[in-house]
Amino acid sequence: MNIFVYGPLMLCDVMRAVAGVDLERRFGTVNGYLQLRLSRESQAGLVPFPDSTTEGVLYMGVPETVVRRMDAFQGKSFFRGEVNVLAESGDWVEAETHFFRLNQRKSLSAKPWDEEEFRKKHLKQALVKWQKGQGR
Repeated sequence: MNIFVYGPLMLCDVMRAVAGVDLERRFGTVNGYLQLRLSRESQAGLVPFPDSTTEGVLYMGVPETVVRRMDAFQGKSFFRGEVNVLAESGDWVEAETHFFRLNQRKSLSAKPWDEEEFRKKHLKQALVKWQKGQGR
């Protein structure tokens, strides 16, 4: 299965902590979606938003065991669905991603997720927690 990720899962260390393995990665973008920061967490949520583009990472051929770990990491506020990803090669690739449930929108911030802020303020603590299998 091909999986498109955004937010913290774009970072190699985070993905390794969640997946338990290193995966081959490619950069890609999806159109028509915006990634926003969750209000009380360092996580990001992907929501439909016309004329928006979200950059992320495309993992190809992800084993089902890893997909289940990613599902658990994302939690009940997310669901997995299909998306078309424009890969850095210029090819369109069908993949699945974790969308944020709109009925949980009160948990969304109006601010986009910020990688630099995450690295400075949350990465070290988050890695310890995720490596211990404690979720987000």
